[in-house]
Amino acid sequence: MGIWTKLLGGGAGNLVKAVGDVVDEFVTTGEERMELENEMARTRMEFDLEQKRLGIQEQEIYLKDTSSAREAQATIQTSEHASWLAKNVGPMLALGTTLLAFFLFYWVLRGGDQMAGDKKEIAIFILGALSAITTQIFSYYFGSSQGSASKNRMLEDMSRRNEGK
Repeated sequence: MGIWTKLLGGGAGNLVKAVGDVVDEFVTTGEERMELENEMARTRMEFDLEQKRLGIQEQEIYLKDTSSAREAQATIQTSEHASWLAKNVGPMLALGTTLLAFFLFYWVLRGGDQMAGDKKEIAIFILGALSAITTQIFSYYFGSSQGSASKNRMLEDMSRRNEGK
């Protein structure tokens, strides 16, 4: 059986076994095996470190985006040149969506047994979407505990890095 058959021919278990067999053919001494294990451990740690760096960068981008959106909203709210509609369209949409979600919850709970199958499924689908939107609305206006905790951690890390410079 050739090496390619070993590598490609029998699923993940055979692949791991084939790679192990190849390594065993080339690594003959205990010292070489120890060096290989150390190199693999170092490579794993570097990979984990890079994944954490990428996660931090992603979180920083998310926080900057959220911050810029809130700053834009605050600028509109405090601007003397903004119209009444510009200042209130976001809150009105948030309030309307929240009221619609609660109304639909009430409507489904009160008359859910009398709805036909397709209509009931559509109403439940719409309720799911409105529930997600309502959650986002509350998170925007009142903050989310996970986002706030992450934001606080990120700000502390960033201030520590800036102090070290």
